[in-house]
Amino acid sequence: MKLAIMGPPGSGKGTQAEIISKKYKLKYIYTGSLLRKEERRGTKLGKLISSLIDKGNYMSSEIVIKILRWRIPKDNFILDGSPRRIGETKWLEKNHPIDLLIHLEVKEKTMVERLSKRRICLKCGELYHLVNKRPRKNNICDKCGSKLSVREDDKPKIIKHRIKVYKRESLPVARFYDKLNKILHVNGEGNAGETSKRIFKAIENLKKKGL
Repeated sequence: MKLAIMGPPGSGKGTQAEIISKKYKLKYIYTGSLLRKEERRGTKLGKLISSLIDKGNYMSSEIVIKILRWRIPKDNFILDGSPRRIGETKWLEKNHPIDLLIHLEVKEKTMVERLSKRRICLKCGELYHLVNKRPRKNNICDKCGSKLSVREDDKPKIIKHRIKVYKRESLPVARFYDKLNKILHVNGEGNAGETSKRIFKAIENLKKKGL
């Protein structure tokens, strides 16, 4: 299967992408992790990425395509964090056409509540959530032992801006895949397990029809 997952900030797409990748043995490609890795390298591109992320803005399609170009296999993958714009969408469909876009839908109140509980390790980039993915030691990264922080783009003012950007930039992507009949709209409310069950049930039904 060749999948992508999208949803507004706080929809839980990262959590679901990891769960889906393990269940169906897919390579998990998280654009955000790739971008932050470049950011930590301190390159010219990394500094540009940093300035955009901290303000809650999307990367240009050119930057995302450059990061992804050699990292997408021929089959058995799930993309998280791309496509977010029509430019990426058209490039993806031309070079690595997906079978299905999973679109998580949640209320704005849910987005803000979830994002306020998210934490990141600034040293290694590992993400945590105080409800769905708690570190073993309070506020300490499991992988490298560094102190966890609140991401700049998870602060209240930036969250509201990110939601506006999502509606403006990403909803056209959902409409694009609607026209191709390659989208699965899923209710993302409730806990991670409930959402996963909805996704798995829908995917299994589509597989019976030839996904």
